[in-house]
Amino acid sequence: RTLERAADGRCACDATSRRSLPGVNRLSCGMAAARRQQQLPTLATGPVPLLPIRDQARKNLVDLVDTKRGTKTLILDPSVSGPLTLLDLSLPKLLAEHGVTKLSHLEPVDELLLHAPSTDTRNVMYIIRATVENTMAVAQQIRAAVAARAAKADGGRDFAVFFVPRRTVACDRVLEDEGILGDVTVGELQLDLVPLEDDVLSLELPGAFRDCVVDGDSSPLFLMARALTKLQ
Repeated sequence: RTLERAADGRCACDATSRRSLPGVNRLSCGMAAARRQQQLPTLATGPVPLLPIRDQARKNLVDLVDTKRGTKTLILDPSVSGPLTLLDLSLPKLLAEHGVTKLSHLEPVDELLLHAPSTDTRNVMYIIRATVENTMAVAQQIRAAVAARAAKADGGRDFAVFFVPRRTVACDRVLEDEGILGDVTVGELQLDLVPLEDDVLSLELPGAFRDCVVDGDSSPLFLMARALTKLQ
């Protein structure tokens, strides 16, 4: 159950507490709750050495955050925060060491992070699942911020969007159709293997069967093949 709660990225606080906690505090409380109830697996006793996979995934995350200098706001897709917590139980602290001063979940409308006068970070970074719905939500936020920047004639903010587990043509098309592709840095975070135990790995692709069988989308097969190649 602990792993399920962590994978969901849900906060252990009640709804009222979540609404009252801004930025990093709101998201950190969920990660702290999971941290109190579990320890990261050592990944040292299984038939395959999985520790390098976890270490490399953590390094990829840190390198991604370091692509922007100075302080930054990091907005996570809720379905991504759980797997990231399984890379490092002190994730908020790790991110803070690399300049992240505000940490929050992606929401349809996030006035707190993009329009509040107290928000002084120039860099806004998103790490989201590569879905059309997520990309639309991000596009709405960025478009509103770009419009506000034009109205105020100031320097505004620099935006970056990183897709998990890979960047897709469909998501690029959404950004282009919304007219913001030229205003953002676009990349990907290859979080394709998440060690859960010494002998358990997860691809974190809950919709893979539906995508392949119902929608005829073979993208999950590519991700599986890439993960197997990495494991080899």
